[in-house]
Order: sequence, then structure tokens, then C-alpha cells
Amino acid sequence: ADMVARAEAGELHGLAASASHAERAERFLFSTSPYSTHKFIFTRQGGPIASMDDLSGRRVGVLRGNLSDLKLLDARPAIVQVEFDSPLAMAVAVQNGEVDAAISSANLQWTATENMLADLRLAFPVPGSRIDLRYSILKQHAPLLGIVDKALHAIDPAVMMGILRKWGNEEQPNIPLSADELAWLAQKNTVRVRIGEAPPWEINHPEPAGMAIDYLRIIAKLFDIDFRFVPAADSWAEGFEDMAGARRHYDLLPAAKRTEQRLATLAMSEDYLSSPWMIFARRETNDIHTLGDLRGRTVAVERGYVMHDLLAATEPSIVLSVQDTHKDALLAVSNGSADAYVGNLLVTDYLLQADGIVNLKVAGPSPFGEHKQAMVTRKAWAPLISLIDKGLNAIPAEQHIAIRQRWLASVANGGMQAPLDLSDEERAWLAANPTIRVGAYALPPYIQEQNGQVDGYLVELMRAIAARAGLRAEFHFLPLEQVKEGTERGTLDATLAVNPTPERGQVLLFSQGTADFTLSVFARKEARDIAGVESLAGKTLATYPGYSWNARFPEALPHTRIVTAADVEGMFRMVASGEADAAISETESGKALLRRALLTDVEPKALAVFDGQRSRRGHYFGVSRRAPLLASILDKSLAQISDAEKQRIWNRWFVQETGAGKVDLSPEERAYLEAARIRRAHAAAWMPFDFADADGAPTGVAEDYWALIRD
Repeated sequence: ADMVARAEAGELHGLAASASHAERAERFLFSTSPYSTHKFIFTRQGGPIASMDDLSGRRVGVLRGNLSDLKLLDARPAIVQVEFDSPLAMAVAVQNGEVDAAISSANLQWTATENMLADLRLAFPVPGSRIDLRYSILKQHAPLLGIVDKALHAIDPAVMMGILRKWGNEEQPNIPLSADELAWLAQKNTVRVRIGEAPPWEINHPEPAGMAIDYLRIIAKLFDIDFRFVPAADSWAEGFEDMAGARRHYDLLPAAKRTEQRLATLAMSEDYLSSPWMIFARRETNDIHTLGDLRGRTVAVERGYVMHDLLAATEPSIVLSVQDTHKDALLAVSNGSADAYVGNLLVTDYLLQADGIVNLKVAGPSPFGEHKQAMVTRKAWAPLISLIDKGLNAIPAEQHIAIRQRWLASVANGGMQAPLDLSDEERAWLAANPTIRVGAYALPPYIQEQNGQVDGYLVELMRAIAARAGLRAEFHFLPLEQVKEGTERGTLDATLAVNPTPERGQVLLFSQGTADFTLSVFARKEARDIAGVESLAGKTLATYPGYSWNARFPEALPHTRIVTAADVEGMFRMVASGEADAAISETESGKALLRRALLTDVEPKALAVFDGQRSRRGHYFGVSRRAPLLASILDKSLAQISDAEKQRIWNRWFVQETGAGKVDLSPEERAYLEAARIRRAHAAAWMPFDFADADGAPTGVAEDYWALIRD
């Protein structure tokens, strides 16, 4: 409210991050919208408020003068509005119970975290609350509006996404849209997407997944498009015909080759997926290396697929055995009814492993180059395709890489690997159980969850292990206690990151693969009297349910008071708020959790050494004793993953890359870092190199470099 008043008084040229309200249109001009946000309801932890209906008759905090929030509450007259002058005052009021809830953007979560208001939580988004944020420019400064709009238009959307990710907000970049695109979006169309079985691009069982689905989910979030993923029971040719004609089932196919014939009647995106065409034959076949070697022989093809027409036109002497699906075509080669198959390397390799077809090999290259894929829909929906292209272009390079790395673990090092040496019983088990349920709990960067996606070092490693065995790993992200209960009851087949204890050994079979880890004592930065475990006598130590060290603490720390938080993040919040003096956690995951929770005042003080051991050995995974064959299969699969592939996965999550290469420290340097507290002087006002911000904290060029060096 003060900002609006100052602008209207002429003290400011305009407002940042404001909506284009009609009430302000007499004084202000509004820029294009660089990003948007949603509104959320915040309550206390454990409160009964779960929907807007629950707010009826309750006191709800709102920022004074915030027209967007006030309008949303005005639509529900039963809500008692309580106005506040600042986000901090409103957050404190929720924490202290002075109001039942508050409405705000996601920035209120930032305020709560920065001020250690541990009881405040984001309860749910307000339906229909999307707000396009803009720059509001006073009309007497109208030329400034054109300058701002031109500058915004010049910013790369990928750069915009990087800025938003840097600050941890929920906002999404607004990409300049044409009138046709805006009109199409305004129709609120539901887009039915055919999901076939062409892994890793499309997977339709047990639920839609794959690279194409990952891309469409990002695009859906960028433009608020309702994509409905429809698992296909028909052939690709039948699905294509339906999309291009009657549209009884499908509006969009996420993977199709761009051809002049199709472009004449359909709307197609730019190519976004690709893999080389290769020739596949049985392992004992020694006389097939090129396409010419297939003349007079039988080649299996999928009906209506692009290779069907390519082979017919290029080598008419080849006998084509037309099959309904990729799998049928591969089985025809496997059982000898066809001599070869020409297919996409990635999809074919994935299918061979998933379906346990172990007697085929890559026989040689084809002359057809790359198998490129685009998305396709009807001509009338051309604006959808241009939106898809803009969305794909807005995705930053690192996100493209992450999607590919997630799905291509099974084809590490560029080709198929030798089949696993499985017993008949193990093969039968695989045939009956194509999907395994894997328990995962918060242990970043080993295991983490973001935007509904489970990822991390051990998650990526398990995906590679499962894919190698022809399994699909279905991850269930749960609190640690629920993961333990799931493996005990049999609702989970396996769990990640297992610290071997006698109790867990009664329930789980531990993996043969292990990794070393260290424990650290974490405390507030200002705590000078906490170092190793011996300094915890007389102190309060926080922990959380299910933690494997809980049984050891009473014996190892007899003079330390133990308190239990709801979960691992809650454990660190108790330390940050002063409810506990310290916590003991795996070093790397503890540091990662602190970064993610913005708990900047907590740090590792020293290694937690028990029984004279500075490091411990944990298992990659544990398998329920109800599934001993699965344990054997996963161990065999893990043994066949190369050291280079394991290192690649490790490097992605743990090795920091710099412009000068990897930081390689000597043992003396590492020992120095573990023991030293480094104090850096900074200048009060040497802009832009070294100076203090409004709160007195160091900022500038030197601080940015120092932050990178510190990390």
C-alpha cells in the first residue's frame, strides 16, 4: 500500500511485480508479463484447514493494499479479513495463532523460513488464482513502458527460468504469445495424447511415462495446458489415423517423423527426439552388416511405421514381415521367422531389455541416419504446435540433459550390454513382476523429491539397475518410518539407502553394493561449544522417526537429551529455532537439506565419530525377504553396470564442475578445510566489487566469486 501511494505521489516511476488491476488503470500503464504466480493459503502445522471451504467464518490474514488477494477473499464473504502491513507481520500472526490462515504468494514461505517460523506451512493453492505479474508505469512516464517491454522481449526464456529457479519461487516465465496462440489457450482445450509403447520415449504401462511425457508435463505447466495421457491399446498406424481423422480417441501423437506428406495436412513440431537407425539380427548371424545384406531376406517391420515405407522404397527386394507392434517385430527376429529388424537404437535397446529378448545384437548401421521425432496434431490446432515449440525452446539445456540422463541409463556407453545370467526361477519371477515398488525417503542428494519427481544419486542408480534387469522401478516417496513399515508389510519390494542393523536384517536382504559415508554433528553457526559427539553431553539432540541411529543414541550419548521431530527437515528446523542444540546426520545429505530448506544458520561442526570410526558403510538398497529372487536379480544387474557408468551417475550428483575443471584437493588441503573456520574481510563500500547490502551482508563481485569457491 505504501509503495502504491509513493508512486501515485510521483516519488517512484512505477511498481514492480504488480497485477494489471482496473482500479489502477487511470494512473498506470502495464507492461507485458515476464512471469506469473499463484496464490496460496498458509496455516499452522497440523491445522484442520485443507480447502477454501474450511476458511468460512475464520480469520484470514491479507496484505493491506494487495488487490489480487483482497479480490480473492471478497469472493467469499464468510471469510473474516484481517489486514497486515508486511509479510513478516502476517506470518508471525499465523504462527502465533492470531489469525487462522493467510493468503499470499509463495514468498510468504520464504519469509517464514528466513525468520525461523517453523510452524507455518503452505497448505494449498487457491483455485483460479493465477496472477500475471507486470511492471506498472505511471502514465507521465509512458516512454519507459516501451523501453521495459522491449527489454523484456529480448530476455531469453531460458535465462528467465534460470532467474526464477535461482530464487526458489513457484513462478513460471511468460513467453510472448501470438493472438492465435492466446485464442487457442482461451478455449481451455483438453488434449488427449496417445501414449504407445516405444520406451524410453513413450511408456504406457503401468502408467504413462517416458521422455515425451516429461517434456509435455513441463509445457503443460508453462502454458496451463490440460494434457490427458491415454495409454494406447491400438497400433501406431491406427492411432495416427484416428488423430488425423475421426479423433475418437486422440488429439496429439508425441512421436512421429516429419515428412512432406504429413506436413501438407497436419501440424507438426520441430524435431525434439532423435536416435540412429540400426540393423538388429540374432547373435549367431554373421553375414548381416549392411542394408545390402538384407536383399532377399525377411525383415520385420511395424505396420504403418516410417521404416515400413523406407524399406519398401529403398530395397524392394527385401521381404517385409509386417507386425502390429515393435515387440512383435523383435520377437519375429528372435524366434527366427524374420532375419533382421531395422529400428531406433534407443527404443530397440530399451525394449530388448524390458522384454527379456536376449538373443539379438546390433548387426550394423543403416543408411537412414537419425530417427528424429516430432509432435503432431490436426492442422486446425496449429497454435498448439507453436506453443509446444516455444515451450521446448524455453527449457534450459540442463533440464534437457536431466531428462535424457533419467531415461537413457539403460543404454550407457552407447550400446547394448551382455544379457544377465539368470536362472529359470529368476526369469519366471521377472515375467510375473515387471514393476517393482521401491521405497524412497528424503536423503538429498542421494534421494530427493521435487515437483512430484523422485530423483537423486541412488534413484538414478536404481533406475539403471532395474532397466538392466528389464524391470521398471516405481518409486514411492514417503517418510522413513513409512518406508520401513512398507517393506515389513510387503507393500514395498525394496528400499534405498540402507544402514545395516540387526533389526533391518530380519526384514531386508542387503545389496552386495555398498558406499562409504560420514556422519556429522550439525549445529547453529554461532554455537562455539559444539564440535564432536563428546561435546553433546548436557545438550539436546534432535532426531526423527525411523532413523537407524536412534537405537544407538541412548547408549553412545547417555548424558544427552534426545527429542524427536516429525521428519528429517523438522529435525534441522528444531536446531535452527533453538529447540535443540544439535543434530547428527549423513554429511552430504544434511548439507543438501539445509540448502533446500534455506536454513542458512545451521552448519556441520565436525565429524560424528562413534567406536573410533570416521566413516561408515551403507548398502545401496535392501530387498524385502519376501522377494529373495528380486534381491539376486538386482545384485546381478548391479554387478554388470560398468564402473564408468557408476562414476558418471556419481559425478552428476556430487562432483562440482568449474570453468577450470574439477577441484582436486590434497589430503592436507581437505584436512585443513575440515578444521578451519575461514574469516573473510569485506569492504563497506567498494562498488561493485565488495560492499554491504541494505542488511549489512557482503555482496558484489568478490562475494559472488567467494560463494562459488566456498561451494
